[in-house]
Amino acid sequence: MKKDMPFKAGKVFSIMFEITPNNYLIAANGDRFYEFGHRIPVDQVRWLSVSGDIIVQHLAILGCGTGVKGSLVMSPMQAELIPMMGPPALLPTVPFKANINGGMIPKRSVVVKGIPVGKSFSINLKNGSSSDIALHINPRLSKNALIRNSFVNGTWGQEETQVTKNPVKQGDYFELSIRSGQKSFKIFMNGSPLCDYGYRVFLIWHKWTPWKWKEM
Repeated sequence: MKKDMPFKAGKVFSIMFEITPNNYLIAANGDRFYEFGHRIPVDQVRWLSVSGDIIVQHLAILGCGTGVKGSLVMSPMQAELIPMMGPPALLPTVPFKANINGGMIPKRSVVVKGIPVGKSFSINLKNGSSSDIALHINPRLSKNALIRNSFVNGTWGQEETQVTKNPVKQGDYFELSIRSGQKSFKIFMNGSPLCDYGYRVFLIWHKWTPWKWKEM
C-alpha cells in the first residue's frame, strides 16, 4: 500500500525499527509505516550506519535477552549535537521525576521507552502545585491489565481498563507516547493508537507539570 512520504526537508522526524522474527516493523513519526521482511539473518546484522544530508539529534538501540549484543557508534560531531527540546533522559534511575516546562499544552507529547522487568509499573502526569494526578497509567503484567485513572482531591477516580489488546509484556521493549489533545490525552503504544483518556483535571495550561515513572 502506498503511503505519503513522512520525511520533509528541514522538519524534525522520528523513525523506529522494531525487529520481529519475520520482519522489521518501521514506525515514522509515531505511526506504523512499513514492514520489511528479513533478507539477512538478524544475528548477522552487527552495524548501524547513518549518512547523508541529516542532523542527528538522538540515536538509541534498545533490547533485552542474553542474545542482544553490540553498541551504537556515533562520530564526535554527532555526539556533540544539542537536541532542540533538550537531551532525553537515558537509563535514568527509577523512580524518576522531571518537570515539563510549559505544561502539557495541546499537541505536546511525552515519550517513555523501556523494558518491564517486574509485575507492575506506573507512569504519572502530575499537577505541579498539588498532589493531583491528571493521568495515571499502570500496566499490571500479572493480571494482563492496563489501568488508567486520575487522583483528584485525595481520591482515586473510576479506573479505565478497556483496550483491544494489552501490548505491555514482561521483558519486551515498548514505546509509550502520551499526546495532549484539546479534550483528552491520546495514548499510543509502539507506534499505534491505543486509547484516549478524557481530562479529569484542568492541567494542560499550568506553567509546569512534573511527571513520574515508578516501578511497583
